[in-house]
Amino acid sequence: RHKATTLHLTFAREGRGELRFGASGYLDHIPAEAGVPAREGEIRERIGGAHLYARNDLGELLVEGFLVRHDDGVSGRTFRHRAGFAVATLGSQRLKPYLAWDRLDAEPSDPFYDPEDVVDRPAGVIGLRFDVHPFELVRAEYRHETFTGGKSDGFTAQVAYGF
Repeated sequence: RHKATTLHLTFAREGRGELRFGASGYLDHIPAEAGVPAREGEIRERIGGAHLYARNDLGELLVEGFLVRHDDGVSGRTFRHRAGFAVATLGSQRLKPYLAWDRLDAEPSDPFYDPEDVVDRPAGVIGLRFDVHPFELVRAEYRHETFTGGKSDGFTAQVAYGF
């Protein structure tokens, strides 16, 4: 019955380097979920975002930020969340070290999310990426997260293919 709507606008300049920036908007009506007590009614979702991408011979930078708003149809409450991500990749060759940061700052009582999953989770990442060819990469990264009640450290290795 309800369809999600999104609008994405990007401005770009290309030359010796590349610069892209813009904004996005997303509107949705999330239906009630039977059997889940906190999800007895519809949630109206609005997400606004902004992004910046820059690339030159030194490397690449991508920064994204989002504001999420959920209006709960049952309680009448409004929940606001912030999310952000940034990654800086050094070099323009096949082997690229990178640093990344991401954060989710969410209200834990939002009925859309499982209360166990919604915690503020700032994270820092350091990694190394190897572009095998334009459609395949191998990467390894170390991730450090902090959250209410603790912290988490992990190492990930990944092979990714594109078709």
